[in-house]
Amino acid sequence: MSEETLQSGADVVPKGTLFCPECEYSDRYDGAWQVVTTGRTARYRCPECDAVVTSRSSERSERLGPLAQWRAVWDAWRAGVRRWSRLPNRSASDSVRR
Repeated sequence: MSEETLQSGADVVPKGTLFCPECEYSDRYDGAWQVVTTGRTARYRCPECDAVVTSRSSERSERLGPLAQWRAVWDAWRAGVRRWSRLPNRSASDSVRR
């Protein structure tokens, strides 16, 4: 690779830089962006124009411990059982296909 094809240090954008599509503001992901976390999603908003730049899975949801993971599975199982128990009763003859 020749030196002509190499970019100067001033032209290189640091890794992890976010760009606002509305106002062209740019900063690293851990810079001045406003991070709004709702549920398991973190939304990065521009500090200049308040546009949503990106939505990502929040760190909190990625770091669930074993107890929290088990609780989530348990809650999903219980919800499934509740839905199943509300289904109309079927007799044995209804379940046999003719």
